[in-house]
Amino acid sequence: MVLDDKVAIVTGAASGIGRQTAILLAERGAKITAVDKDAEGIHSLLEELNNPNHTTHICDISQPENVKRVVEDAANRGRIDILVNNAGVAYPGTLSEIRTEELDYMIKTNVGGVYHFMTRVLPVMEGQHSGSILNVASDLGLDPIRDGSAYALTKSAVIYMTMSAADRAKEPGIRVNAVCPDGVDTLLLRRFRTPRQVQEIAGNMPGKKLLAPRAVAERIAYMVDQYQETGQIVVVR
Repeated sequence: MVLDDKVAIVTGAASGIGRQTAILLAERGAKITAVDKDAEGIHSLLEELNNPNHTTHICDISQPENVKRVVEDAANRGRIDILVNNAGVAYPGTLSEIRTEELDYMIKTNVGGVYHFMTRVLPVMEGQHSGSILNVASDLGLDPIRDGSAYALTKSAVIYMTMSAADRAKEPGIRVNAVCPDGVDTLLLRRFRTPRQVQEIAGNMPGKKLLAPRAVAERIAYMVDQYQETGQIVVVR
């Protein structure tokens, strides 16, 4: 398989894009370290993968010490080839409407989680002179809407961190990129939108339907394996 024995960390792996990415990379031969705070979802993923080569971490990535533990565990396999920063949380509302604790948690998870994973994984990849980091941002990070401005703020930060990290990672074999999915049928989207808004989003999509998480996972799998550019922000719709 194309990813035989590659070690991959996938965050937010219990459901949606993260789960499908973990499954797809595993199907292609990668050894998965799946991370999520949803214990039930992570346990069911491990059962579905059904392979002792895969490991899980049930933890909150907003806490830097948890990130440190995950990266150290993955690195004990000898290397880290792939990092997919997918985990994220969202609360609806403008910056003036959202509660301070909600904004703080979004920043610690969506921004801090990505930051801490990248800063711990990049030195490992630099030591082995190869690796691919793929950050999952959002189309809202490029084109925010009124009631999602706080969430958009965090995803804009992910986009700019991606470009900054790509600039730092000068090793020819290391790539850092991001995808900005638009209109993906996930629990996060349905929690963030009313049924009418979901229908409107679907109506504006190619084929007049929401994008399946598997379709985004396929783009991610291509980018961490075959895509040779770095510092790119790719909209997926």
